[in-house]
Amino acid sequence: MALSSVSNANCNLATLSPGQTVTLDGASCVYVSDSANSTVLQCKSAAFEVDTFGLFSFQDINTGDCHSYDYATDAMDGFFTSAFVFTVARWLCGMIVIVWLLLATCCPIRPAHKKSLVVLATLAFVFQGLTFLFYGNYICQTNGCYLGEGGYFAIASACVFFITIPALLPIKAKEASWMLQQQQQEQWIEQKATTDSADEGMKPAVTGVVMEAQP
Repeated sequence: MALSSVSNANCNLATLSPGQTVTLDGASCVYVSDSANSTVLQCKSAAFEVDTFGLFSFQDINTGDCHSYDYATDAMDGFFTSAFVFTVARWLCGMIVIVWLLLATCCPIRPAHKKSLVVLATLAFVFQGLTFLFYGNYICQTNGCYLGEGGYFAIASACVFFITIPALLPIKAKEASWMLQQQQQEQWIEQKATTDSADEGMKPAVTGVVMEAQP
């Protein structure tokens, strides 16, 4: 999850082909002094020349600063949207696994819980892989691009999610105490029924009545 965070926060997820740049609109924020002599952060939309960009922000080629997209003017195609949706889904599955494993330090994991953790970890791995649909966006299609620094963090995150799946398998799941009591009770009832059936089989069978002969 830490690697995923770095990947998402990085404005260098994709780098355009050498010599290629695009112009994107983003928020330009500066601190200014107001009438009360206090500093206030003011943001306005501005155009920036870009050669590296990420899912949520891009990097100004002139200053190296990262700026968030102006979604009102920058057209986000289906590949941007798909990557965003799968990023949210991956975060959801990953955080559930983390919280569940933290709770497991004081509470035993049930067999059904273990299966759920494996499924969630698998989904997190799949969703992390599907975030690479981002590289099919219109900017890369037009100008060509390759993996940036954030892309390598995304690959590392997918690898760790994959490693998590077999790491969960050796966990010894424990049944709840009431489940154990119920199983023991059912075994006792079965044993008693078997014993009673055996006792019935040992009793002599009466096939007739012996009458005393009359003089």
